[in-house]
Amino acid sequence: MLKITTEKNDKTLTYKLDGELDLVSSKDLSEAITIDECDEMIIDCSKLAYLTSAGIRVLMATDRDMSIKGGSLTILNINEAVKEVFELTGVDKVLTIG
Repeated sequence: MLKITTEKNDKTLTYKLDGELDLVSSKDLSEAITIDECDEMIIDCSKLAYLTSAGIRVLMATDRDMSIKGGSLTILNINEAVKEVFELTGVDKVLTIG
């Protein structure tokens, strides 16, 4: 299960993820993300416990969409388990991780 909290500050939209980003919850995240409302998007993973390839696809698609519109996506506060998934898949070389 994934809890998604959204905060907006001017042209920055932050999504805070709490739980597991898997096949089921990746659809929820994909539906929750709105790139039209921001120039900068932050996804805070400080409470993200688990991530599957379905979650990676959502992050990659969001990064692509933000780039197309001239915006940016930053992934913050990843734990060691999520960091390892990013490194194994090479996503850490594509996404901006702060």
